[in-house]
Amino acid sequence: MDEAKSLKRKLPTGIQSFAKLMEDGLVYADKTRMIYELARTRKPYFLARPRRFGKSLLLSAFEALFAGQDPDGPPQGIFKDLWIGGSDWDFSKKYPVVYLNMNEGYESREMLKATLEDTLSTVALREGLDISAPAPGRMLAKLIERLSLKYKARTVLLIDEYDAPVSENLHDIGLMTENSEELKIFYSSLKNCDKHLRFVMVTGVTRYAMIGLSAGLNNLTDITFDDGYSGICGFTLEEFDACFKDFLPVSLEQMKIKGFMKEQSTVADLRQNIFKWYDGYSWDGKTRVLNPWSILRFFETSRLSAFWGNNFPSVNFLSKLVKGEPFALLERKIGGVPLNVLERSHTGSLTPVAGRFQTGYLTIEKITANEDMDLVCALKTPNMEIEKINSEAFSGILFDLLARKPQEVQDDLEYAVRIRDAAKITEIFSSLYAGLPARHHPRLGKSMEENESFYHSVMYAYCVKLGRLTLAEHPEAVGIPDLILLFQRDSLEAVIELKFGRSEGGDPDKLLTGLARDALAAVNRKDYGSSLRTGAKQTVKIGVGVTARGKCLALIDDAA
Repeated sequence: MDEAKSLKRKLPTGIQSFAKLMEDGLVYADKTRMIYELARTRKPYFLARPRRFGKSLLLSAFEALFAGQDPDGPPQGIFKDLWIGGSDWDFSKKYPVVYLNMNEGYESREMLKATLEDTLSTVALREGLDISAPAPGRMLAKLIERLSLKYKARTVLLIDEYDAPVSENLHDIGLMTENSEELKIFYSSLKNCDKHLRFVMVTGVTRYAMIGLSAGLNNLTDITFDDGYSGICGFTLEEFDACFKDFLPVSLEQMKIKGFMKEQSTVADLRQNIFKWYDGYSWDGKTRVLNPWSILRFFETSRLSAFWGNNFPSVNFLSKLVKGEPFALLERKIGGVPLNVLERSHTGSLTPVAGRFQTGYLTIEKITANEDMDLVCALKTPNMEIEKINSEAFSGILFDLLARKPQEVQDDLEYAVRIRDAAKITEIFSSLYAGLPARHHPRLGKSMEENESFYHSVMYAYCVKLGRLTLAEHPEAVGIPDLILLFQRDSLEAVIELKFGRSEGGDPDKLLTGLARDALAAVNRKDYGSSLRTGAKQTVKIGVGVTARGKCLALIDDAA
């Protein structure tokens, strides 16, 4: 446990200061080669990435690089042990830096304007400059010009979460529009600052046609989809292995102690499970990265959970994005999406697909050119963490679609499991699927995997809303069961495996029985649920077969 505590002290969870991270010797995946490639130019850059993906840390690294280091230390300062420390970068040169964090003061247009004025005034006061002006945009332009004159060097401008005053107000179209207009005025002030700017980097979550950025910054270069910078935020697979090789064995032992993994589980098993939960993000269809926030939280807790979704109101946000298309939350793959749909979305008309992609709920699986040579994307949900978040968001909508209340049925399932009544369980899930509007069931042409995923996700959302402790695809050393329900009163556990199939002209009842038997056999063969089991726990193993339109059959292992 001493080793575990020592390792946890090296985790930079919540640390957005690059200088603090390096000075304290915390875990860092060296991104300085890409930082160098960008910083040596004079172009203004834009990068979009989801929340908690390392954008603030990236900007902090640029700030430290341009602001210069302690004159009493080595020339490279805190960069001495990184790639850039051995490069030809001139560490003796210093530049004035303006760092704006836009993630505050967006509750009203007046508050946004006041926050911008206060932030700029604070920098000016510290530098002994007068930037009095009737609007925040003019204050910014004056600050950039006067800093450049004072230090006889062009100014570096870093803007973090440039779109937060808009993206954080999707629930209020009026306020979102007002803040968008204020930002357009603010950013357009940069139009005449080009000669005073050495380097500009702007980050955000959404794009909204850049909210005036393109007009304010000439030749703004968007590197969001650039394959040369696809790994600039997050951990690539290679970086994960390099940064966390010492953490894996310790976390594995802690998970065994907590009963989350079997005694025979290996580091390779744990690594595979971590990747299933947190890997899969890509902005070029080639380089994959893991969610950095969730990875750090996992190593802090030695527990696989939807940490990223718990960090901000994702369920409400998702519900607003999909609006009248709630079943879109259950789609794990979407093909044929033009890249330009993902690139630009205007305020007030953010499409559900573009919105979910930009905010991290979808990612690029592959980019190809169609016959017209336009780039088209295949999208997918990145990993199990996002699938869990999607299912929980959908669960808040499901019972409205069924025109039923959870209280009406929440005891039925537990009672049926407790007395091992397969017929009653069949009735419950059949009623669930039959209650869905026909237009929402998977269309003809969907793959077997997509059909099975749909019915599994609906079942999971249903059980979550009933208030049961529900684990979807809980990773175990032997595999991943579809669903585990925990009934806390007397440690009752239900392990459910679902199999989907299509009738090809044969006996549909025989097909259902075969599917349910195959599902039950998988539970028994792999002993699903054993990683959670205690001596006092009663386990009920259930196999569910499902065919088109949700006709289903449940079987229970009588020998359990």
